[in-house]
Amino acid sequence: MQETSEEESPSPPPQLGSQTQEFLRALFEHLPPGAIEIRVLEECRPGKVLARHWYPGADALIAVAPKFINLARDKGAGFFFGIPPRLEDGKGKRE
Repeated sequence: MQETSEEESPSPPPQLGSQTQEFLRALFEHLPPGAIEIRVLEECRPGKVLARHWYPGADALIAVAPKFINLARDKGAGFFFGIPPRLEDGKGKRE
């Protein structure tokens, strides 16, 4: 798991519902470990990256997503997750 920065949020994190968890597991079940990325970005252009992390699978994403959703909400930022294209397995482009 790689990180650029992480800020602690004072509000308790929301929990992902069971349907959301089921969706994320179905969406990401066939990926190699480390392919899922989370980013929290400021809404302004260019938006500063407040957090950027890669996760080995859906369960790891489900465990931490509420914390980053809360961070985005507290900072008025965007929360993004997905599978960015990779030049090599497990290696992403640094911005």
